[in-house]
Amino acid sequence: MMAAAARIHPRLDILMRLITDSMLAMPHLLLLILICFTLGGGKSGVIAAVALTHWPRLALILRADAERVAQSDYLTLTYRLGHGHLYCWRYHYLPALLPQWLTGTLLMFPHAVLHSAALSFLGFGLAPHEPSLGLLLADALRFISHGNWWLVLFPGLMLFTLVMLFDQFARAVQRLWLRSDVC
Repeated sequence: MMAAAARIHPRLDILMRLITDSMLAMPHLLLLILICFTLGGGKSGVIAAVALTHWPRLALILRADAERVAQSDYLTLTYRLGHGHLYCWRYHYLPALLPQWLTGTLLMFPHAVLHSAALSFLGFGLAPHEPSLGLLLADALRFISHGNWWLVLFPGLMLFTLVMLFDQFARAVQRLWLRSDVC
């Protein structure tokens, strides 16, 4: 959306950059807590909070790639041949932006998992009867002083493993995109 706004009108581009920069200026966790507190906890609140706090970084990357495509010679030639904006978006912008979007989205999953666990750990996320690694860690902290260290170890290891698996999967997809000529 931000990449399209940059091409539609300069004022719309400035407005989108202002919104994005203001979202990036606030600390993630504080913004997550604020959104969850406003929307209420639960699954929908956590999903909305994670979605609203993770899009700005990807939007900036896609905007920069859209600017690179916009200044390319083949796009200038396409416009001179009489093709419209819709044609250029379909056959030039989207194929160029798709690998970055896919990789960026997949690389956001580890952050989303960590932030969801952090919200649940702090009591702003999922309800106590719903399964969450953050809730498991919060419950286990009460028993660590009694020598039950494994109650913290295993949910922590599971969270670490899940985050690392998402990260490695995203990097494998990125290498696959770079190795093949998909676009």
